[in-house]
Amino acid sequence: MKICIAGGGNIGTAMAVEFARKNHEVTVLTSKPALWSREIVAVTEDDEELFATKINSATDDIAKAFDSADYVFVTLPSNVQRGFAENVAPFVTSEMKFVVIPGFGGAEFLMRPVIDKGAISLFEKNALRCTAQKIRQSNLV
Repeated sequence: MKICIAGGGNIGTAMAVEFARKNHEVTVLTSKPALWSREIVAVTEDDEELFATKINSATDDIAKAFDSADYVFVTLPSNVQRGFAENVAPFVTSEMKFVVIPGFGGAEFLMRPVIDKGAISLFEKNALRCTAQKIRQSNLV
């Protein structure tokens, strides 16, 4: 499965690690791709290495990050989500599934440009049950 993680902070990094460990093709869309390596090493609080995994890439190129993505996980702060949605809308397809992490009230308004493109969203009440079932069936997590 092709997964795009939008946001290279703590949450985005943790999600990238978990999905890459499950052999999904992970691309991180970040404003600072030069700070990323393809290899990510998970460590304990005492800096003991737990495991290493590799992501496909880290990029600031929306077209590259969204190319054939099945899922887009948005881990950006709420104050930038509307601008993000407007910027990525030209690259969205109706087959993409969007998940906003952390979920909060109002995501459906901030992400309206993406919803208008036909993407399935986990924050829309009418799509939640169907999309959650698809995720379980696909063994995504």
